[in-house]
Amino acid sequence: MRHTLPLLGLVVLLTSCSTPEAGPSSTYASGDRTSFTIDFANDDATRALLAEGSIAGSDASVGLETIDGEGALRVATITEFSDAFIDLEALFGYPIDFSEARYLAVRMMVPEGSWIKALKLNFRDAQGNMGGIPEVSNNFYGHTDQWLDVLVDLQTMMPDFENWSGETDVPNVKALSLNPYNGHQADSSVYYVSRLQLSNTPIPGTYHDALAERPIAEPNIPYTMTFDDPEVLHQQMAIRAFETTYQAMETGIAGNETMAVRVQGQPDKQYIAFLPMIDKLTGAPADFRNVERIAFDYYITEDSSPFDGSSFFIVTEKWQNILLTRDFYDDFEYGSWQTASVALADLDLEQVSGTEPVLPNVYELRLDLNYRGDDKAIEMWVDNFRWE
Repeated sequence: MRHTLPLLGLVVLLTSCSTPEAGPSSTYASGDRTSFTIDFANDDATRALLAEGSIAGSDASVGLETIDGEGALRVATITEFSDAFIDLEALFGYPIDFSEARYLAVRMMVPEGSWIKALKLNFRDAQGNMGGIPEVSNNFYGHTDQWLDVLVDLQTMMPDFENWSGETDVPNVKALSLNPYNGHQADSSVYYVSRLQLSNTPIPGTYHDALAERPIAEPNIPYTMTFDDPEVLHQQMAIRAFETTYQAMETGIAGNETMAVRVQGQPDKQYIAFLPMIDKLTGAPADFRNVERIAFDYYITEDSSPFDGSSFFIVTEKWQNILLTRDFYDDFEYGSWQTASVALADLDLEQVSGTEPVLPNVYELRLDLNYRGDDKAIEMWVDNFRWE
């Protein structure tokens, strides 16, 4: 049973579908509110769902493709997190109860060269409230250009559910969103989904390890982020061990032969930030009582707008205790690679949150560029970020 519904306020961009090929037909079936089977195919049925908006993209381009004889939903990201919405109520005639559902099997492929590093799930109810669960799969490095079957135990992940807007009615989910993390926002990245199956009982199959391994604890003082070892870089990105505003990764920037990460300010972002997460980078927090300085190499494009120096945060787990200085470094130069080096002893660090000491147990750092009002056309590339 299927109903044609409005587009739910989504920004919808449909790619042209490739010529349909002979093969299996699409399947959209549900026996109750805690189970369903969706098999995407490059056929008229799925094209109709795309046309009416029952399958749609928000900051994503959504279409169909046939790969090795297997039909798939093709999703191309536009931003860091781009939703591909599947209107379950439109497909099945009722919302799905994800508070009681147990297993979700996902068959997907990440092409070689794609910067999709993780897949999250978001849930939207009929009132437009939306929330989600953390990464259900991020073990793509070394496994690209192949179909991966991933099994998600929803009940073990639902305790980590977070609301993004309103209070999501998880027992009555109208739309399921596939929400990937694109680690290189200078370009669109693509992934494919062939099948989704929800069940309260175990789903037989041979499954790919869904989650990448966390780093084994290693000495983390001194430590330098070089971004140059592909295996380390992509595993760090899979667990989001560092993030930047409008992040991109490139070699050859202004003659820099090694990999660098972009920090970019655009008019709709209030903060321009680079955030290394030490416990994810090295497997454990660091004792910054033994750190003497922070240093990094940087390149700011010549046409970047001026800004008033930078701020720096040093925080414990989950930002419960925060040290902050708004006068971290202000001698930035434009148009060539330079090195910034700051002695911690020279900083006027103020504890602005919590009462526990911060330096013995540092989980994250945050470098913010201090923008001037709405004038935020700033592009900075960072390499060799280090503490020593």
